[in-house]
Amino acid sequence: MFEALKDHIPAIVAELPAGVEFRPSTIRDHWTLVVNRRVSEFASDDAVRAWVIQTLNAFANVLRSRLALVARNGS
Repeated sequence: MFEALKDHIPAIVAELPAGVEFRPSTIRDHWTLVVNRRVSEFASDDAVRAWVIQTLNAFANVLRSRLALVARNGS
């Protein structure tokens, strides 16, 4: 997937929440988007849940249109 999106990666990372990185996977010979946060950074479990929801929505919103473009172009 990221190979098809490689030309869009800088813009994708810029539109995602702060702290998101695009880097080589530690598991395979691939690239991955990574975001790390410590639970101690949040005031409560509700704050963690709100952050997860907001972050997942941001990923969906940023990637949806680009993946649709890749699917249309067959790349």
